[in-house]
Amino acid sequence: MSVSGIGMTMSVAIQSAVDMRGTIDDLQRQFGTGKKSISYAGLGLGRGLTVGLRSQLSAIDGYQQTITQVGVRLSLMQASLAQYDSVTRAGKNTVVQSNFDLQGSSQTQSQLEARSQLDQALTLLNTAADGRYIFSGRAVDRPAAETVDHILNGEGGRAGLIQVTAERRLADLGASGLGRLTIGAPDTDEVSLTEDAVSPFGFKISGVTSNLTGATVTGPAGSPATFSVEFSPPLPSEGQTLNITFDLPDGTSADLTLTATASSPPQPGQFTIGADADATATNFSAALNQGLTRLAATKLAAASAVAAGNDFFNTDAANPPQRVAGPPFESATALVDGTDANTVGWYLGDDSVGDPRATAVARADHSLSVSYGARANEQALRRTVQNLAVFAAATYSELNPNDAGRFSALQERVGAALIGPPRRTADHRHSRRDRRRAGCAEILRRPAPADRERIGQPPAKCRGHPDRRGRGQDPGPADEPAGHLADHGAAAAYDAPELHLIARCPAAKQDAPRPSRGAFQFGQPSGSQARPRRPAASSRLIWISGASFSGFGSKLVSSL
Repeated sequence: MSVSGIGMTMSVAIQSAVDMRGTIDDLQRQFGTGKKSISYAGLGLGRGLTVGLRSQLSAIDGYQQTITQVGVRLSLMQASLAQYDSVTRAGKNTVVQSNFDLQGSSQTQSQLEARSQLDQALTLLNTAADGRYIFSGRAVDRPAAETVDHILNGEGGRAGLIQVTAERRLADLGASGLGRLTIGAPDTDEVSLTEDAVSPFGFKISGVTSNLTGATVTGPAGSPATFSVEFSPPLPSEGQTLNITFDLPDGTSADLTLTATASSPPQPGQFTIGADADATATNFSAALNQGLTRLAATKLAAASAVAAGNDFFNTDAANPPQRVAGPPFESATALVDGTDANTVGWYLGDDSVGDPRATAVARADHSLSVSYGARANEQALRRTVQNLAVFAAATYSELNPNDAGRFSALQERVGAALIGPPRRTADHRHSRRDRRRAGCAEILRRPAPADRERIGQPPAKCRGHPDRRGRGQDPGPADEPAGHLADHGAAAAYDAPELHLIARCPAAKQDAPRPSRGAFQFGQPSGSQARPRRPAASSRLIWISGASFSGFGSKLVSSL
């Protein structure tokens, strides 16, 4: 028996059988798994598309996860800011409606409430989401603000707001309590008033006006500024005044008005007209001293507290808190930078220079990123903390006759600062939108006058407005308002009952069917010999649904 080798034909047959078996196995796998291939190589030309689509799906899933995560943070941030706004408004009401009633304490009940509201505001600024403090800028691992106790009272040898305010008050009032001003000793018939030094503290003489008879006012001029009043016959008459305007450390101003009187002793704010110029000058000097002492203890002291609050809170990386250079503080002439070693920093978050929104950036698409960062030391947020703290830090005494005036002056300043500038809200925009919508609806409800020039024209001449921007469409009288708005590029929001309009070309009188109700018919020129026709096959039904629809009028009306 002989054995022959495998020939070419047999090899091809065997290979074909093997390939067929492989194909059957692959088809069975596809049938069982529902997948064409177990590797990208088996997809052929479609593998590039598959890889690209999977990459896009992965990116979209990542974007969606980011959007969801940021959405949670923004919702929490919005809720915190809404509560923060409520705390600010409550604080404003507390300050504005407060009365000077110490009841044996050094603070009023409204000040204690302001401290509690300050604590609420700081708690909201320290809100965290997913372990991230949302008002700390890039420093998401630490709270945005210090505690209310550390801010007011200091901590570990570092000064808080109360100490900073006390030092600033000493510097602004000076050793004499006259607001860093010096009254020259009456030199016979002349009285002078001079700033004690060139410094940011105390009163700054801004201007002097007088209608005193026989009084010559010189200045203010020089640096430090000074002015003088020289009396000579005839002496001032009763009721005549001299007014001095002072600039205060917080940017406000105050006036001191001295009125001539024949009474002795005079009332506060008055000076007695003496027997001669020398006696009048002496009385004027005494009244000036008394008036400056009272003004310094009230309005200047309140302005000093506000300025100290600004020095303490209005800080960033390039502007550390400011302290009075001293002691002695009463004669200080400059402010110096506070340090972490000697002054509490109320803001603990990221303090870098730049846009606070850029401190947190999320990518919502390959071409879209959202910046949503925030810092607690931004002006809009800082204003509430600063003013509530300034109001809560002050102390008073029932034995001091000027403390009621100081309380009122501080109350006025803090209340005005908490109110803040006017602002426009989303409600304002909604109101404006509603007014515009009502105006558009009113226009749409007005009946449109018939176009008498086009009545009776054949259909071929009624196909459009060549002189308008309606793209050759003739909406017809029934919906002229929508077409009119469309020609002017205006958006329409139209509510109307359901309306059926059938366009028909004219037919001969004997053949013309009577127009059905709700239909309109194009006219025909008088005397026309045109052959009567049945309605063209291209005539269309114009359907305007009674449901509300919005869009451009040119897209809402079908052409004939």
